[in-house]
Order: sequence, then structure tokens, then C-alpha cells
Amino acid sequence: MSLLLLAAVSVLAAAFLFWNIEKRAHAVVADARSLETRLATAIRQTFDLRSAQQGYVSQGQSEKFWFPKVDAATHALRESLTTVQGASTAPSSRVAMEGAAQALQEFERMDRRAREYAAGNQKILASDLIFSDGLETTEEILAALEQARYVEATDAATARAGARGEQVSFVTAAAGLVLLVLVLLTPAPPDRHAGGAAPAELIGRLSADAERPPDEIGGMAVEPDPAEEFQFRPLARTAAVPLPSPAAPPAEQKPEPETQRVDFAPDIQTVAEVCRELARLADTTALPGVLARAATALDASGVMLWVADPDAVELTAIAAHGYAPHVVSRVGTIRKDGENVIAAAFRTGLLQTLKGNQTAPGAIAAPLVNPSGCIGVMSAEVGHGGERQPARLALATIVAAQLATLVAPATRAHSRSEAV
Repeated sequence: MSLLLLAAVSVLAAAFLFWNIEKRAHAVVADARSLETRLATAIRQTFDLRSAQQGYVSQGQSEKFWFPKVDAATHALRESLTTVQGASTAPSSRVAMEGAAQALQEFERMDRRAREYAAGNQKILASDLIFSDGLETTEEILAALEQARYVEATDAATARAGARGEQVSFVTAAAGLVLLVLVLLTPAPPDRHAGGAAPAELIGRLSADAERPPDEIGGMAVEPDPAEEFQFRPLARTAAVPLPSPAAPPAEQKPEPETQRVDFAPDIQTVAEVCRELARLADTTALPGVLARAATALDASGVMLWVADPDAVELTAIAAHGYAPHVVSRVGTIRKDGENVIAAAFRTGLLQTLKGNQTAPGAIAAPLVNPSGCIGVMSAEVGHGGERQPARLALATIVAAQLATLVAPATRAHSRSEAV
């Protein structure tokens, strides 16, 4: 009864800890999504601020109309930066927000000078400030926001992975204790002596002495049989043999050998070259070559670029690397409400992963997000447990962010090759 009570307590404790950790993981996901929304709002406000200031020197525009617009955009952006800095959990993210706030102050000082030139009808001097210092300060703000976005996404992914690891540890410990209790409660096989059947006189004597104390049967003390004393030991050895958990398939109990053997070293130089090539991309025919470089940096066997239709209902593959030429043309479309990682990444605007196994590779789906929202997804097939490596997830996020600046949703009147 004590062993059964111990097993029940261990199961209940594991269930409580599992639930507590799951609740904490959900809180981390909710906080990450909230902060991601605030960062996206701040990025959009930065673009609005830049566009409103350029209205000072636009042909046929009145400065009296655009001055209040810039004031309102500046105030909104300052509040967003303060909110993001207060909600940030990583020190490096807060430092990035401080840099963004300083860049905004520099923008306000420059804006006052540009207003003086614009009000004095000195459009050329105002244009020099707006299209040099103005663009530079807003780029600093955008860079700080993207850095905070990357840091927070990485920290959230690490926290979720740690929570999953704790859950597996508690469940494994409880399952092992239950199995040990079951082994200890298993009846031992009866001891079989080598002498064959007992003689009739021995049976009669034991029957006559049955009412005597057990240790004095036959007029002598009975020594315990060593074979009976230690007959449970062969069963105890079997407790050390790992058995599959009833709640999970046996294949998941063994870590994949390739996941243990292969470590991913991020190639920052290659990623930087890919981002530079994407920034200079002028012809869509060069896009597959850039995707090939991106696949090399991510150590991915295949990369595919998906773009949403004008109604944001379906995703269409417009370019790929690592697949046969006819695959892209025959792969079809993916609906937004589909049950797959690509649709999930498009719906949530967050990076999604699909766990691989010994027979199939894993997958990473990184959303393409711009100020108007999610416009597409970059998917990559990775092996060696790459979908669980934070460095590889971070590089995929960087490449997807650069692709988001080039890709626009396809229209019904254009072909797939014209969606970039």
C-alpha cells in the first residue's frame, strides 16, 4: 500500500507540475505575441513619421497641414517606444529601445530646423535635411526595433523549449517511479528445490508441528533460505531496462542520432551576403540563386517562397530552391486556415516549426511581415534537428525579414513570377 501510495503521489505531482509549466509556457507565448504586435505598431509609426515629414517639401503640399501630422506621429511613436521598453524582458532589448528613443530625440531636433527652412520657403535646404538626416535617424529607429524583435523572439523560443524540457523530465521521472513500483509489486516465482517430491514422513512431521512457532518446527531453529531471501534480485535488474512510456510512441523515447551528433554553427557572413544580394535584387530571375545562398546559410535541403493573394486567403509558391522544376508549378496553393506550419505562420505572423524524425526532415516556416501585416511565408526543410536550434531559427527570421521588403502580394492579373 505504501508503494501504491507513492506511485499515486508521484503521478499527481507530475501532472500538477506539467500543468503549471504549460500555463507558464502559454503566458510566455501570449507575452511574446503582445510584444510582437507593439513592435510592429512602432515600425509602422516610424514609416508614417518619415512619410509625413517628406510632405514638407512635396509639390503642392501645405506645411500647415503636415506639421501637426508629424507632431502626432512623433508623440505616438514615443509612447510606443516607452511601452515596448517597459514590456521587454531582455536587457539587450531595453538597450535597443533606449537607442531608438535617442534617435527620435535627434529626429525632433532636426525636424525643427527643417520646419524653419520649409516655413521660410527654403525648400532645397529643407529637402537636404529631410532626405539625409531624416532618413538616417528613422533608419536607426527601425534598426533598433528590428533588433528588439529578434532578441525577444529568440528569448521566447528558448523559454518555450526549456519549459518543454522540464515537462519531459517530470513525466519521465514519474513514469520511471511507477514502473519501479510495478516491478517491486510483481509476485516472485515459487522456489523449486532440486530434491523432487518430499518424502511422506517429512510431510507428516510438518503437519504435526504446524501449531508450533514457525522458527521451531521439528525442534530446531529454521534458518532463512538464501535463495528465498534474494529471489527478487533478478526482477530488480529488469527495472533498469528502459521501457517505452504508455503516453508516447516508442520512437520518441530514443533521441535521433543525427540530432545528437550534428551541431549547427551560424554562418553570419553568408547571411549578410544574402541580405545584401536581396537588397540589390532588381530581376526576379535572380531570386532562385539568392534562395540557394539562403539554403546554404540555413543548411536547408529546400527553400520555398510563398506569397498571399490580394484577399489574404491563399498562399502561392512563387520561387524555390532544392526542388525539381515541376514541383513549384504543381504544388498548388495553401489556404490560410490550413492545418500546417506554413498556414500557421501566415495566420499568427510568428515563426513556426515542424519536428522531424529519422525518416522525414524538420521544417521552419518564417513569416514575411511588413508594416501592412503578414504578406507571405518562407519555408525551409532542415535536418539534424535544425528546427530546434535557436541559431538556425534566428537566421531564418533574418532572411525572411529581408525578403519581406521585396515581396508584394500577387494580383489576379499577374503571374507568379511577377509577384515580387
